[in-house]
Amino acid sequence: MFFQFIALAVLTFGSSVIASQVMPQVAPNPKEIEAATYGHELIRGIENNHQYVSILNKLYDRPEDMEFSSYLDIVAWWSTFVGHYDTAIRLGDLAFPENKPEVPFDLADYDVKNAVDFITDQARTKQVVMINEEHRMSRHRSLIIRLLQPLYEEGYRYLALEALSEDSTILRTGKPVLESGAYLRDPVFAQMARVAFELGYQLVPYEMQSIPDGYNSMHPMKQQAIREETQASNLYHRIFIDDPEAKVLVYAGRAHIAETLDSMQLEEGAMEFGMMAGYFKRISKIDPFTIDQLEHSEYSQPSYESSVFKSLKDAKIPDLAPFNVLIKKSTGEPLGAAGYYDVTLVESPTKYVNGRPDWLVTLPGYQSLDVDLTAYQPTDSGYYMVQAVYTTEDADLAVPADQLAYSKGQLKTSLLLRAGTYTLRILDGKGQTLHEWQKTIK
Repeated sequence: MFFQFIALAVLTFGSSVIASQVMPQVAPNPKEIEAATYGHELIRGIENNHQYVSILNKLYDRPEDMEFSSYLDIVAWWSTFVGHYDTAIRLGDLAFPENKPEVPFDLADYDVKNAVDFITDQARTKQVVMINEEHRMSRHRSLIIRLLQPLYEEGYRYLALEALSEDSTILRTGKPVLESGAYLRDPVFAQMARVAFELGYQLVPYEMQSIPDGYNSMHPMKQQAIREETQASNLYHRIFIDDPEAKVLVYAGRAHIAETLDSMQLEEGAMEFGMMAGYFKRISKIDPFTIDQLEHSEYSQPSYESSVFKSLKDAKIPDLAPFNVLIKKSTGEPLGAAGYYDVTLVESPTKYVNGRPDWLVTLPGYQSLDVDLTAYQPTDSGYYMVQAVYTTEDADLAVPADQLAYSKGQLKTSLLLRAGTYTLRILDGKGQTLHEWQKTIK
């Protein structure tokens, strides 16, 4: 399945907020099918953490496939995993360009508040907080890392992750390995899971794992509705049956957290269609506090950015937080998307510190470790890798704590690490170790 959602959902919801989070359904030509199949099989075939860099190089070895949206999406996704966050945004925009219309917006009508502080304040009186992500944006995962400690102090004890598989060893150990789930191969996502486990959160998977009878012959919208309702049911039954007063942080992809549940008309008749949050609200009788990170995200060029994002960027507010909430001065209400999300966050433009994004550099408890790359330079146009793996985790199967693929001419970089002891490696373009050493961060 190449795309998470289908174009008909745009017509169903009739909102740019949702439409911008729905992947278009385009019948790919045979060459695109072959390219996407190659990319997916290459990624699925990863067997050890040395292969992150060799997979990256193999993806780039097919420049003729870069004209296909589905292949660009795969390369963007993998770019996130190897620390190329700006590349992931740029390739994602090439794959699915969306010129946002200019909408009148006056930032002077709003107060700007740090999103972590705002969400923490709101979560105090909520039972379920749902936050979404774009799958190729590690930045969105960094928000969860910032929220874990303050929400734990407010009584939250469950972190429900769409990305988790039900038999994942991380549920018992808190140590992410390559088989924990596709998105957990992102070091930022893996750190989020580690931090949650260390704090005392119970990790809960809720994705649909098995295909019901007749599923493959159903209309795609019915398939999607089944997936959404199954996710909602899993959340409810795996947490609230045994712990009805539970406080839960739910992390999901794209429009799953839209609070929609309505009927729609197909050729074969009417059907009920909603997103996971809408079904959860009905099943549980709990109104989730839903927080969107996509609508006012950072993009590779201004035409893709919302008027709200551009207004905040142009304001040049000193010491602006990586994630922000805009509060209407006249009403005290946060900027949201009525009927879909309670709050839509507004990102600040990324600033780079020694080549690393500020939203990563400023994570609580992270320290910068400088690495000299002068003696280990790529001999061609491909990439090498510098990587850090906890010594307390599997040397070959663990998701790295941090890593960065680098090209010829980059003579130094920094890794961003929490307290712990690490095995550090420099790998060549095929994943072979050129240099290895240990370092303790206190």
